Amino acid sequence: YIQNCLCQNDTKFASLGVHVPVDFTSLGGYNYKNLSLDGKVFPGNGAAIFERLSSIGVDRRNAGSVDKKSVEDLFSIIFDAPEDNVIISSELLFYYPHYVEVVSSHARELGYNIKIVAYVDSFERSILNSYLQNIKNHQYKDDISSFFLSNNGIHYARYEKIFSELSHRNCYD
Repeated sequence: YIQNCLCQNDTKFASLGVHVPVDFTSLGGYNYKNLSLDGKVFPGNGAAIFERLSSIGVDRRNAGSVDKKSVEDLFSIIFDAPEDNVIISSELLFYYPHYVEVVSSHARELGYNIKIVAYVDSFERSILNSYLQNIKNHQYKDDISSFFLSNNGIHYARYEKIFSELSHRNCYD
């Protein structure tokens, strides 16, 4: 619901001085506003960041040394806008603090202050929602206990650990 509200109201946000990047088609990605208007489920406009950084091999060890040229086109969509504020939203980013580190480092270089707002469900609800979303979007077939065990390394519902890593990586002000 949050993702749909952000993407469907990008022009309203712009009138308030807030840029919500929605069109990543020039990178081979999606126009998230169109996905939203078509009733599709998606993990938010920050999914483009996740897709790009994972495709160039960014991981926990090398996040601090990413060549900015390799993500220049991505960052131009996100930050080259007349608005003073930017909203990047995706559940995917929360589970990959090293990706947040790359984006926040570049944002700081441009003079942005970083605020991270995380809407987090209870542990049980998070697992159940993730399981149901994987059934719907990825045709997952196993039971919920198998899903939980197979995704143990993704840090579902390990909020304290993730916030600690975000702080350690200096990802927000």
